[in-house]
Amino acid sequence: MSNIDRFIEIFKDKKILILGFGREGKSSYSFLKRLNFGNIDISDGNKIDPPNDFNGELFSGESYQEVINNYDIVLKSPGVKLDKKFHNSQNISSQVDIFLSVFKKQVIGATGTKGKSTTSSMIYHVLSNITGNSILAGNIGVPVFDIIDKIDDKTHIVLELSCHQLQFIKNNPHISIITNIYPEHLDYYENLEAYKQTKFNIYKYQSDEDYIIFPKGFVTEKTESFKIEYDLIKVKRQYLVSNSFENFDMKGNLLSIFGEHNYYNAANCLLAVRVLGYDTKEASKYLNSFKGLEHRLEYVGCYSGIHFVNDSISTIPETSIMAIKSFSGKVDTIILGGMIRDENVDYSELCRTMKDEKVKKIIFLPESGKLIVKYLLQDLFKVDIYNAKNLDDAIYIAFKETRKGKYCLLSPAAASYNTFKNFEERGRIFKELVSSWENRIIL
Repeated sequence: MSNIDRFIEIFKDKKILILGFGREGKSSYSFLKRLNFGNIDISDGNKIDPPNDFNGELFSGESYQEVINNYDIVLKSPGVKLDKKFHNSQNISSQVDIFLSVFKKQVIGATGTKGKSTTSSMIYHVLSNITGNSILAGNIGVPVFDIIDKIDDKTHIVLELSCHQLQFIKNNPHISIITNIYPEHLDYYENLEAYKQTKFNIYKYQSDEDYIIFPKGFVTEKTESFKIEYDLIKVKRQYLVSNSFENFDMKGNLLSIFGEHNYYNAANCLLAVRVLGYDTKEASKYLNSFKGLEHRLEYVGCYSGIHFVNDSISTIPETSIMAIKSFSGKVDTIILGGMIRDENVDYSELCRTMKDEKVKKIIFLPESGKLIVKYLLQDLFKVDIYNAKNLDDAIYIAFKETRKGKYCLLSPAAASYNTFKNFEERGRIFKELVSSWENRIIL
């Protein structure tokens, strides 16, 4: 049976609803139309323009969820937040869930609050070099239905999986990785425990033929999977990955990207590759050529004698802490702040880190700066504070105040949605402004 035939069997004689018509919803529609399924309806909370060949029913507005129970399969897009009454509905599925039901044995899936993009991209990079037959998809920006034609029996499929993609799945990857869990998306989930449980769905239905990889002391839930719990031990410039599967060393010059935390991502990568049967020494050869991802400790360049780094991905204090430590006291100016998701976020450790690493200047973006200042005052941390009107103003201040030879770090420790579409837009605009600023007059 071909891959396409397997999907035809799943959707055959089913009444199908596409819930949410963004990138993934449009991908689902195109795929189902290609399979010649005509019984497809679309539901979205916003007013949308249906495709030209659409002949089903379209539901939009406030009541767009009320039709869910009328369908055999509901393909929920990740961005759709469902009312609680639908949380146990057995007909709710997704691209990822159905894809895993077909290709599970070939999938390595990575999730976590931070590091999942880098970990999955590292794995893809290494496997592509070793085998030449690897695909990267999922939350990284590629809907999984879009890659089906590229898959054969030997293809390694690497998926970055968000909490939203994991929320309603009933199938799991063969190899699952959890990088970490920090408080985030608490405007979406009822509490941290609900968010954590959604992440744990990545291994919930695994068997004893499957694997779950995670840092020491992290996963405590019962699982049938083979657990690979590892510890990363640093001795001078050498890192020992100690685990229940196979111990191995990583040299301190293994990576060409900033950040000690990236050695955890490298450990995740090498353990996953080892499970697949490849030698860790061979795999390590390719990690140095991995150039990192945009907006993740991305070196923008040296302008007017100041080094600028784009870490717009940092939307929580924990990742900003990692970013500051990555430069060993070289950060003179940091740009912090953004949307307030939770008034109870604790910035005390971030403030201690800035103090220890001798950060001299903090430029606050609207609006979460006022929360961080409270922790600065508690710690009696003397630092120059600037309240920027916007990102353009923040960069003006950075060029004017940052000492030559030092670093200016954009690592906001806050979401971007109050001003930008997402962290990617924030990072792109930061880079554009920095690279063009020398053409302006700095007073």
